[in-house]
Amino acid sequence: MSVQADMPAKWIGPFLTPDQDAVRDLVDQVAATNFAVAVSGRRPALRASRAVLAEHGLWSVGWLEELGGGGADQSGQALVLMRVAAEWPAAAVAAAQVYAVGAVAESAVIPVQTITAIATGERPVAVVDLEDRQAITGGAPFAMQVREARVNAVEPDASDLLVLVDRHRVAYVAHEDVEMVAPMPVCGLDGGPCSVVRFGPLSPVEGLDVDEVRRRLAVGLTAVAAGIAQAAYSATYSYTRERVQFGAPLAALATMQQTLFDQLSATLLAVTAALSEVGTALHASALLDRSVSASLEVTERAVQAHGGYGYLAEYRVEAMFRDAVSLQGVADTGRFRRARGEDIAM
Repeated sequence: MSVQADMPAKWIGPFLTPDQDAVRDLVDQVAATNFAVAVSGRRPALRASRAVLAEHGLWSVGWLEELGGGGADQSGQALVLMRVAAEWPAAAVAAAQVYAVGAVAESAVIPVQTITAIATGERPVAVVDLEDRQAITGGAPFAMQVREARVNAVEPDASDLLVLVDRHRVAYVAHEDVEMVAPMPVCGLDGGPCSVVRFGPLSPVEGLDVDEVRRRLAVGLTAVAAGIAQAAYSATYSYTRERVQFGAPLAALATMQQTLFDQLSATLLAVTAALSEVGTALHASALLDRSVSASLEVTERAVQAHGGYGYLAEYRVEAMFRDAVSLQGVADTGRFRRARGEDIAM
């Protein structure tokens, strides 16, 4: 059950086409050059990440070309998000929310001039889902109700909100009408703010396929989970081949071979899920649930494989594990179990 010495650690997943290989190499180069942790130990600003990805046509790659996007299909979008997440999950989560917003970009819910600003990364946006999740303040009629919600991987004082009211209604809230209640520094992704914001009243637009927004968001976050798993497995693979103990690399130990194999299995599960075409929000959420669990398993084993070094920031695996835990909170797949119980039972 040994892991072969010549096994490539850069890409763990199904074979890619030449075009996909080129996209992967481009994203890897952009991410490694621009998103790596600086000497100060800090990430660059998310605003800078949007500009860099937009410059290379990667920020809204899954949007239709006529809306200012790249016209990539679902697997192409997932591949980009996966490889961005392998370097910086927070930037990938921000881009995943933009991908989800693209599902209603053609509707009247978002002002035309705002569409261009979102597609080019000039205007950040977060997705807020009210279904079975957000508490309502006060007992006023719907249009007058004020709500609070958690937003992730966006600048809370500068981000618009796409609010999913139910299965058929959405509302768009400009950042001028969003108030930050409090930052949540301990629960965010590395370098990606997490905050509670207040907004309202709402003027929902009806007749939209809101579940397509939810499906896209689940697809995007599944890709983020897969990217975290890929990075954690690659880090473990490299470390255990370089680290010598008792006269041999750690990778030669039977217990470490089992760890690497288990990591590989979980990583392949997450990557395959990310590249799968799914037709409903429920199915996408089910894959997301498993992928997040896989990323937690792989990152936890990565920390263990590094021993004491796994808890040092210099080795990055501790940050990968924290990001996997944070992603579990961002994904909130348990919400789907509560809100869609009648669908699951069918």
